[in-house]
Amino acid sequence: NNFNTMKNLFITLDGVDGVGKTTVSRLLAEELGGVYYKSPSLEFLEMRHKLEEPVNIFGRYCFYRLAVQKDSQNIQTLLNSNVVICDRYIASTFAYHFVMDNDIKIIHNEIGLLQPDFAFLLTANSNTRNQRILKRNESKNWIENNSILLDNIQDVFLSLGLIEIITDNLTPNQIVNNIVKFF
Repeated sequence: NNFNTMKNLFITLDGVDGVGKTTVSRLLAEELGGVYYKSPSLEFLEMRHKLEEPVNIFGRYCFYRLAVQKDSQNIQTLLNSNVVICDRYIASTFAYHFVMDNDIKIIHNEIGLLQPDFAFLLTANSNTRNQRILKRNESKNWIENNSILLDNIQDVFLSLGLIEIITDNLTPNQIVNNIVKFF
């Protein structure tokens, strides 16, 4: 494959915490000569702390949905001259919030959002995820501390029809190699 001819390709990697999204997204961007993009973008990340406790799931969902709308616009601009690899996108917004309150399905929509050319779902069993989360040496948030919640979120992800790659027994480079085979 000649990756230089792949500009305008939009690739998303979704999945629960600890499956390898960030590491693989960065390596994939490097492999493809593309741009790594983290959702939500920095301007939304700086406000995210106001919503991290599960007090108002609908408000939290609306915040993240708005963040993805902004990300969609930013990515559209980047695609003019780049391959874009996005670490989380609308599938994450839906899966996480649906598990927290399944009434989210009533208001969820993807109208006006740029749709990825390839949408990958990275999965791992709970033991693997927990080990990876512990290795980060960061304080775990309320979601990362709840393995059952993460299992339920992963089940919702599995229902969305994304291209699944099981990461338990693969190195990040092996995962990138598996993804690249799709292009």
